[in-house]
Amino acid sequence: MLNARMFDYIHRLQTIEDPLKRVEWIMRGCTIFFPFKRGTIYTYSPLNYLGEGIILIEEDIIEPLNMIKEDVRDFPPIYYALSQKRPHQTIIEPRNWPIQYIEQFQLTSLVIIPICYSGTVIGTALIDRYIEEQEVTKDVIEALYQYFQISAQWLFPHSSARQKLSKREKEVLQKLSYGYSLKEMADFMGLSEFTVRDYLTSASRKLGTKHRTETVAVAMRNGLII
Repeated sequence: MLNARMFDYIHRLQTIEDPLKRVEWIMRGCTIFFPFKRGTIYTYSPLNYLGEGIILIEEDIIEPLNMIKEDVRDFPPIYYALSQKRPHQTIIEPRNWPIQYIEQFQLTSLVIIPICYSGTVIGTALIDRYIEEQEVTKDVIEALYQYFQISAQWLFPHSSARQKLSKREKEVLQKLSYGYSLKEMADFMGLSEFTVRDYLTSASRKLGTKHRTETVAVAMRNGLII
């Protein structure tokens, strides 16, 4: 789960009115909080499989990518990640990536992050130039995935929560956003893990979300937690 500093950074998206500036803020956070030097982000249409570039960010450089417009089926690793709605790390080779982009961006490997909103894939982020000596861990990739899913909730107009959450439901979501495990929440609140899980399930049902990361994101976006 993301830490409180990351959530605070994401929450500041509500102060940015320009949609493109919001995207820039999200991508800059990606290089601030994660050990990567470069990230690119694209829109995606599940109707025609078309991906369109938005921006590239590398350290202090921001460049538009609106010249890129491709069928993601020509990029098997991307198509796989978007189809599964799960992050995917891949080695870039001519057999799975058009040579023109390998040469243009000097690609060797990528972490591919599908970006979802209300259960639909709306875009993808491609992250590379890892700065650590060891391999990218599953925890880093999962945290990247959560970061983009939560940030995506701020790319669209605000909408009210369907139902008001109870005090306990808000409490477990707040602690979940701080990175507490089910056991830690149960011990802190004096409840069983089953009861904590029931509160999370109830909150998810009221907010119309499909998983815990989305539940936290929607609760934050609607001001139900901070």
